[in-house]
Amino acid sequence: MKKIVLLSISLVLIASVGFAGTALGASNSYEGPATLATSGSIRGVVLCGETGTTPVPREWATVWIQGMSFSARTDDQGRFRIDYVPRGSYVLGVQTAGMPIRGEFDVTVRALKVIDVGDLVVHGGCGACGGGGEDGGCTDGTCGG
Repeated sequence: MKKIVLLSISLVLIASVGFAGTALGASNSYEGPATLATSGSIRGVVLCGETGTTPVPREWATVWIQGMSFSARTDDQGRFRIDYVPRGSYVLGVQTAGMPIRGEFDVTVRALKVIDVGDLVVHGGCGACGGGGEDGGCTDGTCGG
């Protein structure tokens, strides 16, 4: 009887450790200590650079690792950070306001390192309304009008 109780308690503890681990990573699956020890982070800033203008930070752009489920949204300064990325070489995609991919950037992630990719300058989809082209997707002088 004691063996059954100990086994049950052990299984509950193992299950709770696995459940708590899901809060650590960007994915929905539990990343064990070995995986976390071989992962790193990617950070940078997304800038919009329309022709003939100085690039400006792009808020609410989506940055993701192509072929994986890791992604992040930029903040109001265009900054992003993707954590718990397994080490390896990847291509980052950048998309703005529902527009097609506006940039692809190579990155190599190293274990336990934060890789700063710097400024990722994209073209198109940079207008005030988030659309492509010079008018920013605006009609009649208003967004979404």
